[in-house]
Amino acid sequence: MRWAQRDTLPASRHLDEQLAAFGAPEDVRAQLAEEAVADEFVLYEDNVEIDRAFRALSTQWRVVVGPVGALWLGLDYGSVPAVLDLLDVPPERRAEVFSGVRLMEAAALPVLNGGEPVNPDE
Repeated sequence: MRWAQRDTLPASRHLDEQLAAFGAPEDVRAQLAEEAVADEFVLYEDNVEIDRAFRALSTQWRVVVGPVGALWLGLDYGSVPAVLDLLDVPPERRAEVFSGVRLMEAAALPVLNGGEPVNPDE
């Protein structure tokens, strides 16, 4: 989780160093570095625990498959306590972490079901 650590190189700089080591031309390095910067984002420290829980629950999606394809219903909340236990989330943070996981789930569902991402600010 390179992007979640403070003391590591930004992904674009790391990529550029690797490309330079393999002798990639400058124009190719510049183009790829520009594209990598567009994909970078900052994860606030308060959200790292939520992100870890959401990713740990990535195999716990409820999905219904039928003749027209798959319909993603949501996460299996029954597995949340076990995941929070394994991640050593303190009891006083569990409600907040679970709330954050539910927000991420709500943002993911439209995309998983073939729709457009939803902007929560609109």
